[in-house]
Amino acid sequence: MTRAATLVLSLSLVPTAAHAQREAPTPPSPENVKAQCWMKYDKERKLTLDQRLALVEKCVQQGLSEQLGR
Repeated sequence: MTRAATLVLSLSLVPTAAHAQREAPTPPSPENVKAQCWMKYDKERKLTLDQRLALVEKCVQQGLSEQLGR
């Protein structure tokens, strides 16, 4: 087997970064969790800002604890 063929064969056996990412998705960042929680309660106009803040904080705590596997 030629050196070039060996190199091509060895590179085809190495998993790509995209392949590894599909197998193990990365969890969302804390900032992403906060943004998702704010968007979840943003349309609730009947709530005051303080009430929304309390709901968002609870949502963020739950999201981060699920992310850590607790």
